[in-house]
Amino acid sequence: MNNNEEKMSLPMETNEIISLMNVYLTDLNFREESYWKQIFVYYYSAIVVICFPAIASVFSARDIADKIPTWIFYLVGIFMSLCFFYVSLAYIARTKPLVEAYDALIKDLPDKYRRKKMSDNKHEAQTSHHNLFDYSMKTFISIVMLISQLALVILFWLVL
Repeated sequence: MNNNEEKMSLPMETNEIISLMNVYLTDLNFREESYWKQIFVYYYSAIVVICFPAIASVFSARDIADKIPTWIFYLVGIFMSLCFFYVSLAYIARTKPLVEAYDALIKDLPDKYRRKKMSDNKHEAQTSHHNLFDYSMKTFISIVMLISQLALVILFWLVL
């Protein structure tokens, strides 16, 4: 049986489910990529703002750093970190329904088109634990980034 005959033998409903799953998976991949890009952009931009008074002389911008009180740079850096934390939580809230819809579509597939698994109960537990782990790690990463930036502010506050 060639590829075209296999496609013809699938019921239309199954083809639609698979197409919809592909749309959800593409969207999830895009959100994941954009999330990790945002992590680096927000984190490093906040670090640059926090460190600006200390590195201003390297970039010949000492006159700008001298005109603005140092604590404002720290405050803006912390504010940027808090904004990223909010964006991270919003990302998790937007992604959760997509993952749940994708898992529901997997359940709607006929058995012969589903992923191979050890047992239904173990798969359910693994999926829910994976989702919980994924959301927890993203929240944890955001919190660690916020704490590291706060520690950097305290360090610069004491040194400068």
